[in-house]
Amino acid sequence: MNLKNEIAIFLAGTDFNQRCLCTFRNSMSQCILNQRLQNQTWNCCLNSIRINQLVSDLLNATKVIELNIRPISINKILDDTLEMAADRLDLSQVKVEKNYATDVCHVAVDEEKIKIAFLNIIVNAIEAMEKSKGILSLRTKKSGDSCIIEIEDNGNGMDDDTLQKLFEPYFTSKPNGNGLGLTNCQNIILSHRGNITVKSTLRKGTSFIVTLKMVD
Repeated sequence: MNLKNEIAIFLAGTDFNQRCLCTFRNSMSQCILNQRLQNQTWNCCLNSIRINQLVSDLLNATKVIELNIRPISINKILDDTLEMAADRLDLSQVKVEKNYATDVCHVAVDEEKIKIAFLNIIVNAIEAMEKSKGILSLRTKKSGDSCIIEIEDNGNGMDDDTLQKLFEPYFTSKPNGNGLGLTNCQNIILSHRGNITVKSTLRKGTSFIVTLKMVD
């Protein structure tokens, strides 16, 4: 075999090996991507089960709610609730903006139940916003002896008729909704001797304002 043929064979083998390496790298990248997607899907399923269980517990609760009261920072409660909704926020590519009171705003609440109330508001906000364009804003501030929490979205908004019926049992604008989520959300807030109001404008968004008494 002459030198020219040996070089040609060597180059051909090198080219083949490079193609194999490239194919291997592409396959590995695809495997890594698939694994990440599988992990995200699994985590989403686990959190969906947890959220659905929490909502089920809420819906099965009676109007007379037993509370396990203790003082806690409202900012921590909101952060924990955002963590519970993290997969839904990521899936819908929602941008979260937080503007919390810099001074500590402690409230006396049943931590798990108040989280369910805020989670219900946040999930409703996520579902009202267009994917990748949603902005969820959370604000806390002191006002006298009260702590005010505002959760605002830039979603579809509601007309006056929907707004007036929002907390009525079995009223829903969702195809698969049961119309009890916000009713029980209101019950939880009221059971804490708090208050919840809603402001909304069509095609601009909705704002839930919750007022709770502070503790010393």
